Amino acid sequence: MYLKKLELQGFKSFARKTTLNFEEGSRDGRRIAAIVGPNGTGKSNIADAVRWVLGEQSLKALRGKKTEDIIFAGTDKKARLGRAEVSLYLDNSDQRMPLDYSEVVLSRRVFRDGESEYLINQNPVRRLDIVELLAKAGFGQATYAVIGQGMVDAVLSATPVERKVLFEEATGVKKYYLKRDRAARKLEHTRDNLTRIKDIVTELEPRLRILKRQAKRAQERGKVEEELREFQGQYYSFVYGDLNQKLKTVLDKTARHQANIDQETKELERLQSEIKALEQATRDVLGEDQEKQEEITALEEKRLDFHQKLAVLEGKIEAEEERGGEDPQILKAKEVSFKEELQKIEIQIKELGKEEAELKQSLEEDASQKAELDQQLAMERGKLKELGSAPQKGGQFQADYLKKEVKIILGEQAEILSKIDSIQDLSELESLKQMATELQKRLRKLADLLEKNGDTEIQKKLLKIQGQINQFVQRKEELDQKQSDLKIRVAKIEQKLEFLVDSREEKRSKLDEIELRLGKEDQEEKSVITNLLRRKRDYQNQLKEVENRLKDLKDELSSRNREYQNKRAGLLEKERSYQVKQQEIEKARIEMNQVEVEKVRFETKLEDLEEEIRKEVGEGFVGELKDGGKLQPSSKQGFELSDKVELEEKIVKLKRKLELSGGIDPEVIKEYEECQERYDFLTRQSEDLGEASGSLAKVIRKLDGLIKKQFNEYFEKISVEFDHYFKKLFEGGKANLVLIEDEETEQSTVEIKAHLPGKRLKTIDSLSGGERALTSVALLFAILAVNPSPFCVLDEVDAALDEANSKKFGEILESLAERTQFILITHNRETMRRSYLLYGVTMEEGGVSKLLSIKLEEGEELVKQRKDRRKGT
Repeated sequence: MYLKKLELQGFKSFARKTTLNFEEGSRDGRRIAAIVGPNGTGKSNIADAVRWVLGEQSLKALRGKKTEDIIFAGTDKKARLGRAEVSLYLDNSDQRMPLDYSEVVLSRRVFRDGESEYLINQNPVRRLDIVELLAKAGFGQATYAVIGQGMVDAVLSATPVERKVLFEEATGVKKYYLKRDRAARKLEHTRDNLTRIKDIVTELEPRLRILKRQAKRAQERGKVEEELREFQGQYYSFVYGDLNQKLKTVLDKTARHQANIDQETKELERLQSEIKALEQATRDVLGEDQEKQEEITALEEKRLDFHQKLAVLEGKIEAEEERGGEDPQILKAKEVSFKEELQKIEIQIKELGKEEAELKQSLEEDASQKAELDQQLAMERGKLKELGSAPQKGGQFQADYLKKEVKIILGEQAEILSKIDSIQDLSELESLKQMATELQKRLRKLADLLEKNGDTEIQKKLLKIQGQINQFVQRKEELDQKQSDLKIRVAKIEQKLEFLVDSREEKRSKLDEIELRLGKEDQEEKSVITNLLRRKRDYQNQLKEVENRLKDLKDELSSRNREYQNKRAGLLEKERSYQVKQQEIEKARIEMNQVEVEKVRFETKLEDLEEEIRKEVGEGFVGELKDGGKLQPSSKQGFELSDKVELEEKIVKLKRKLELSGGIDPEVIKEYEECQERYDFLTRQSEDLGEASGSLAKVIRKLDGLIKKQFNEYFEKISVEFDHYFKKLFEGGKANLVLIEDEETEQSTVEIKAHLPGKRLKTIDSLSGGERALTSVALLFAILAVNPSPFCVLDEVDAALDEANSKKFGEILESLAERTQFILITHNRETMRRSYLLYGVTMEEGGVSKLLSIKLEEGEELVKQRKDRRKGT
C-alpha cells in the first residue's frame, strides 16, 4: 500500500484545486518525495491537510482556533470560499485495508456553517469508521503517520502516560484497544440492561397473578361471545355479499365507460399530433416564403440600382458628346503656369549647387590642415623617441627607473597619437582627450622627478613636446567639429536638391501631359465615350440577369402560396375533427360521472357496513369477507329475508345476555397473555444477558492478554532498534526504553533512557536542542523499522540537524523507504538530493499557494543526455 495522490481544494492557502501525485517509487526503489519552498508559502498546510483527512479533531494541532480557520479566507483579489475538502488516494492492491477496492479514497469536507462529513470512495461514513479502518491498516493516525514541526521534540517532552499512547499505536495494538473499548461498552450496557430487566420482572409478578384470575372469568364470557360472533358472521356475510354484488355491477359499468373514454382520448391525441405536424409544415412553408421574399426585395433594390447607374451613364455619354473634351484655353493657361514654376525651380537648383560646391571646398581645406597636423604629430613622436633613447645621468636610478618610465609614457603617447588618426566621432575624441590629460599629469610628475635628479634639460623638452601635442589635439578637435557641421549642411543641401529635382521632373511630366492632351484631344474624347458605352452594356446585361431571377422567384413564390393554402385547409379540417372528438369525450365523461356517483354511494354503504362489522365482530372478519372466506349470497342457495330477520333476533338475545353477565373487560385475557408473554421473554432475556456478560468478560480478558503480549513483544523490538539508531546517529552511546508498571492504578508508563558517548546525563531533559532532535529522530526511525506505516509525512524534522547528521538522517531514511513511503517537507539540500520527486510551493499571488513539480531522475537523465551530445559535437 502507498499514497498515490493528494487533492486539496479550499484548504487554508490552497484556494484552487491542487493535486500532488506520488508514484510508487523511482527506478532505483526510492520512495521519498520532497516538498520545498520559502517560509510562509504554505508547505506545512500540506501536512495539516493529511492530518485533517485522517480524522484529526484538535484545531490546535492544525494551527487554528476555529473551524473556519482551515477554509480559505480570501485575499484582496480573490473571494473567500465556502468549504474546504481534502482527498487521500491510497493504492490498496495488497488489500491491507479490509475493503474490496484496489484504490481507497479517504475524503473529508467542512463547510463555513460548521457542517462536516467524512467519505470513503465518495460514500458518507462516520469518523469512527475512518479511525477503525486506519487502525486495521496499521496507520498511526494521531502520532507518527504525520510528524509536524515541533512534534519530534514533543515525544521527549511528553509525560510517560502520553508516551504510552504513541507506543500503543507503534506496537500495533491500537486496533485491539478499539475492540476492547467496544466490548467494555457492550459489557457495561449489558449489565445495565440486566439490572433493569430484573427490576421489571419483580414489578410484573403481582400484576400477573391478578390478571390470571380475571382471565378465567373472561373465558366463561367468551363462550357467549363466540356464539354471538357465529350468528353475526352469518348475518353480515349475507348483507356484505349482497351490497358487494351491486357495487361490482356498478364497477363493471365504470370500467366500460373508462375504456371508451381512453379509446377516444387516444384518438384525440392522434389528431393533436397530426395538427402539430401540419402546423409545423405550415410554419416551414412560411419560413421558406419569407426567405424568398427577402431575396426578391434584395433583387428589386439591385434592379433599381442598375437603372440609376444606367441613367447616370447615359447622362455622362450625352455630356461627353455635347462637350467634346476639355477647353483648350484652360489647358494653355495650365501650360504657361507650369513653365513659370519650372524656371523658378531651375534657379533654386543652381543656387544650391553653388553653395554645395563652396562647402565641399571648405571640407577639402580642412582635410589638408588635418594632414599637416598629422605630419607635425609624427615629428613630435620622433622627438619623444629620441628623448627616450638619449643617455641619462644621475646614477643607477636615472638609468633604470627613469628610462623605463619614459619608455612606458612614450608607448602610451604613441598609442594615443595612432588612435587620433582613426577617430570616427566626437565621443572617441573626448575619451582620447581624457587619456591625454592623464598622461600629461604623469609627464609633470616625471619632470618633477627629473628636476630633483638635476636633469632640467630633458624636463624642459618633455614639457615643450607635451604642450605642442595638446595644441595639436585641440586644433584637430576644432577641425573635426567644423567638418561635422559642414557635412550636416552638405547633407541638407543634397536633400533639398533631390526634392527640387523630383519636383522639376513632376512639373515636366504634367507639362508633357498637357501638350499631349492638346494634340490628341479628339482621340481621347472618342475613347471616353467608347468606355462609357461598354459599361452601359455591362449594366444592361446584369440588369437582365436580375430581372430573370426575379421572375423565377415570383413564379416559385406563387407555387409555394398555393401549397400553403392547401396545408392551411387540411389544418382547419383536422381542427374541426379535433373539436368534434372533444365534444364526444366530454359527453362520455358526463355519463362516467353519473356512474361514479352511484359507485360512491355503494362504496359509502359498504364502508359504513365494514365499520359496523369492525365494531361488532372485528377487523379480521372484514378481511375474511373481502377474501371470500365467509358466507356470500351466491354460496347459500335459498337464503331468504326471513332468515335474515331470525338472525337479527338471535343476535339481540345474545347481546342482552352479555350485558346481564357483568362488565368484564374484554381485554383482560389479551392483557394477561401479553403480560405472561413479556414475563417469559424478560426471564429468557435475563438468562441470555447473564451469558452474554460472561462471554464479554472473557473476550476482554483475552484482548487484555493479547494486547499485553503484543505490546511487550513490539516494545522490546522498538527498544532494540532505538538503541541501534541512537548509536548510529551519535556514533556511540546507549539508549533504551523502560516500561514501568503501576500496581495501584494498573497502568503502565514509558521512560526514555539515553546516554551520550563521553557524557554522563541522568535524564533526557539534560540534552541540548540538537541532541534532543537526534534522539527523537532515532526513536521515530525505530518505530518505523519495527511497525512501518504505509506512508509517513515529516514536516521539517531535519531542521535542527547539521550537515553531517543530515547525511546520516538521509542514509537511514533511504533504508526505511523500502517499506515506508516518505513525504518530506524540508529546507535541507541533503534530504532533497535523496528524493526522486520534488514539489515546490510558492505564492505568485499573495495568500494563495501554488505548486511546481519536477522528477529528479528525469532531470538527471536530461542533463546526462545534454552532456553526451556536447561530447559528441
